[in-house]
Amino acid sequence: MKTNVAAAVLAKYLSNTFLLSVDDGVVTIGVASPAAQEWLTNRASSMVARILTGLLAERPTVRFEILPPELIDEEVAHGVSSGRYRTSAADHLRA
Repeated sequence: MKTNVAAAVLAKYLSNTFLLSVDDGVVTIGVASPAAQEWLTNRASSMVARILTGLLAERPTVRFEILPPELIDEEVAHGVSSGRYRTSAADHLRA
């Protein structure tokens, strides 16, 4: 994915993204802002679905849900305070 999209764009829209759920073929990814939700939905959802197909063995429907800032802060803090890094969706897509 990195070769298709500039690193600055990835950093802007994929930072603070978290896998929220995988349920009945629907993958829900939490995002930090309405701008990230719009960009990912309109410009990257097909690419994200292709990447996830390799992990899930079926093509999922991908949804992007805006998370409240306090939830994002809690997710980031949880990973840091527990001594382990909690990977975000962005980390998997950048691989």
